[in-house]
Amino acid sequence: MRDKQQIGIVSRLLSGLFALLLVIVVSAFWNEAGLINAIASFLLLGEPMIFLAAVASMTPTLVSLTKLKQFWWCSVLINFLLAAVQKPLIDSNLLYADGFNGTDGCGGVFFVSGAGNYVSASVSIAFALYFFCNEKKCAILIRILAMSAAF
Repeated sequence: MRDKQQIGIVSRLLSGLFALLLVIVVSAFWNEAGLINAIASFLLLGEPMIFLAAVASMTPTLVSLTKLKQFWWCSVLINFLLAAVQKPLIDSNLLYADGFNGTDGCGGVFFVSGAGNYVSASVSIAFALYFFCNEKKCAILIRILAMSAAF
């Protein structure tokens, strides 16, 4: 880590994660849910913050930022392609989505996971906004099409 601001961000993220862990463990024992349930809940709820802490603690180099950007692009593309394939398969009853129709059951990589369709849509919208604002090398028409595809 390079500067005090970066250290401060990471320490606040880790402090929040520790508070989350404490609340989950106390709640699990209070409700007699057991330690394994507390661990599973913490990992499910805290995983995005753990990832943010890991990214924020890296010393940003052009190579690491490029790899992170490529990873993000690939993840979003896989999610979008899965969602695009799932919708017609669910609508034609070739893919069972736990009783959901093609709109509610289509969740990309978050297929049939409760709020998977909302998470998948949020991923698509966040990426479309990023793409529209930051990818100035692409023509404006392509950026507008990406935005409209996300919505």
